[in-house]
Amino acid sequence: MTNSKYTKVSFSDENGLRIYMSNGDTTNINKLSTGTIHQLYLALRIAILRKISNSSESIPIILDEPFAYFDNQRLESTLDCLKKISKNNQVIIFCCNDKEKQILQDKNIDFNLICF
Repeated sequence: MTNSKYTKVSFSDENGLRIYMSNGDTTNINKLSTGTIHQLYLALRIAILRKISNSSESIPIILDEPFAYFDNQRLESTLDCLKKISKNNQVIIFCCNDKEKQILQDKNIDFNLICF
């Protein structure tokens, strides 16, 4: 989801959330941009979903305005990741603009659009 910029996340009582970067450095979550933090929390939710679900029943992923703080590059990489996840889980995204739709169309990613 982060194009390999960040490779691992860990938690401890004394250090809180630590983010491991591809160059071997670590950083605290407070040093990241708002968009990266939101991307991290989305990745953590997906990881928890994978951990609690079993292989016989997939759990749908329902996201309500999850990309509000994402720039276009971050949004594109996240939608690519969600495309892979959608092979095993239904992914439903609620959004209020056409940015996601445009990127999905540009990348030829199949989706169903419902407008109200």
